[in-house]
Amino acid sequence: MNDAEVNKKRLFADTQHLSLATVSVDGSPYGTWLRFVSDEKYIYFDNVPESAHVSNIRRDPRVYLTILNLDGEDSISGYIRSRAEILTGAEAEQALVLLGTVGTPDPVNNVYCRVKIGEIDTDKKAKNPQRQFYFVNREEEG
Repeated sequence: MNDAEVNKKRLFADTQHLSLATVSVDGSPYGTWLRFVSDEKYIYFDNVPESAHVSNIRRDPRVYLTILNLDGEDSISGYIRSRAEILTGAEAEQALVLLGTVGTPDPVNNVYCRVKIGEIDTDKKAKNPQRQFYFVNREEEG
């Protein structure tokens, strides 16, 4: 495994928070920090149903995520352009199990979402391709 592959795995395994940007009613971006977990394919996060970003995702699922792993001089960053999906039923229950209930006042009534990580965006040129990763979910762009 090369350095870029190791760092990509570290980015998702060793980081717990991300910045989520959604599209507000007036078209402006709305950003917030959230805790998250990920598997090989998706990033999962949750929040209360009345939060601005949940309302924004219900109306327009386009999102942009920024993930930053600050580990001294070994910082790693990831940027994901994709669409968020609000989960229901068994998928929401699975997200609850993955996220756990730490820091969640009412996990049963939260809204659980996931974002497909997608593929490395070869159109974006990272300043440091060993430590910066741009991802895009091309199949869901729109």
